[in-house]
Amino acid sequence: PRSTLFPYTTLFRSIEPLFDYSRTAMADYDQVRDNLLDVHGRVSISRPGEPQYQIYTNGRYGYSIQLPPSFTKGSDSDNGDGTTFRSSDGQATVTVSGSNNMDGSSPEQIGEEYAGGLAGWETVTYQHVSGDRVTISGTGHREDEGGSSSDGYIFYECYLVGSGSIDTLTWNYAESSKSQYDNLVVASVKSFQPGDTSVSH
Repeated sequence: PRSTLFPYTTLFRSIEPLFDYSRTAMADYDQVRDNLLDVHGRVSISRPGEPQYQIYTNGRYGYSIQLPPSFTKGSDSDNGDGTTFRSSDGQATVTVSGSNNMDGSSPEQIGEEYAGGLAGWETVTYQHVSGDRVTISGTGHREDEGGSSSDGYIFYECYLVGSGSIDTLTWNYAESSKSQYDNLVVASVKSFQPGDTSVSH
């Protein structure tokens, strides 16, 4: 029943105010980023004395994000738009990507389009637009090879929408691991910084 999903709605509504970001928040890492960028994104490690995490910066779209060092980075996509990280226990994946905003869609239009595209596949329990940030979250169920429904999962999607391009962060993690990953979602979303979304790439 839909009512059983309300705790997830409450969670994301309660942490949404934390997601406001500043383009200067990652200023201390600019030099590191500039040294690492090339056609593909690169991963660096936080400075000594700071909480340890890996910083991924995408070479094509310029967005960046911080993730726990226990998450393993996969190969970059062929066109250089992003990559996927996987947790050591296999219960969570984090995908970051960029895309060009070919139609010049507004954040409101992106929210409606993307949330609508999930219908029939996943249940959207929370959808919010704040400035250029679009948040969509909810639950779903994976199917095993026999077509039977397996463990449920939580998804969280964050879109940073500009007139030229869109930077995207997507979390998927097992409902059974909710308490383990909720705080990591909050931390990663706070760290998610856009590239220059006013232009295409």
